[in-house]
Amino acid sequence: MELEQLRIFCAVAACRSFTRAAKELFVSHSTTSRAVTALERELGVPLLTRDRHTVALTGAGAVLLTGAEALLRDADALADAVVAAEQGVEYTKTIIATKGRASYLGERSLGHQDPGATSFTTMLKVAAAHV
Repeated sequence: MELEQLRIFCAVAACRSFTRAAKELFVSHSTTSRAVTALERELGVPLLTRDRHTVALTGAGAVLLTGAEALLRDADALADAVVAAEQGVEYTKTIIATKGRASYLGERSLGHQDPGATSFTTMLKVAAAHV
């Protein structure tokens, strides 16, 4: 399982379309299809049900989506924190939860730290979802 495959899977699940996900990610339709098929083959379970116009998550796909979103947020935050540590700035990860799903915004503070010190702070901000 590769991070890029998980990113593509999450985009397909969010867009409910291989074509829309491919456009959003600036990759080809076949790249999205191959990534999801590779995940399904590796895990040995179908992750999506497909029809002519949309896709839907299977039960296994819903489990993977939840875990993949968390894993990708953490991987992105870790990469940003490493870069921030090298630059000597504090890194803050802000998580915004809406409609039961979470997204994040990575931010670097304006203040500098001691060169040998690193800090990683997680803040949780909950935004009300308007239906």
